[in-house]
Amino acid sequence: MLAMHEEWQEKVHRELDEYFGDSDCNVTINDITKLQTLDIVFKESLRLSATPHTLRQLDEDTKVDKYTVPTGTLVYIPVYILHRDSRYWSHPDEFYPEHFLPKNEDKRPRCSYIPFTFGPRNCIGGKYGTTFTKIMLIHILRKFKLSTELKYHELKYKPKVMLEVANGYYIKLHRRK
Repeated sequence: MLAMHEEWQEKVHRELDEYFGDSDCNVTINDITKLQTLDIVFKESLRLSATPHTLRQLDEDTKVDKYTVPTGTLVYIPVYILHRDSRYWSHPDEFYPEHFLPKNEDKRPRCSYIPFTFGPRNCIGGKYGTTFTKIMLIHILRKFKLSTELKYHELKYKPKVMLEVANGYYIKLHRRK
């Protein structure tokens, strides 16, 4: 997403330059929590490429509008559609990191964004994967600019565990300094 959206890549580069300067220090969890632009770009990327769907079995009767769905019912959750629902996302089909600014996050229901699903069977690697990926991104982006020939609106996806780009990920790295 950063390679396809240069304006956001530049914002992340500026944030990293302001925070780390020319330092080549290791990245800590404390550092990650202070990088808001990186965070909203990361969350928006997950919104658009998270697991396409999931199933849950209800462990209690659940009221949905005027209906009661009984205990034991298997419920299909179309995460791809949920993450593009215009009731929750002002730009549902766009790469729009502003979706994750605090003022916008506070307006959405808690389970309108579930990149690692939710509840007792959510992805146990969600926190680790997020932390690891951000650390890798920081180390890469401090030294490189990303580019690609891929165009966001031309991407074709194939649903797997995550939503994958059908023709692969073609990214070039260019030294920044």
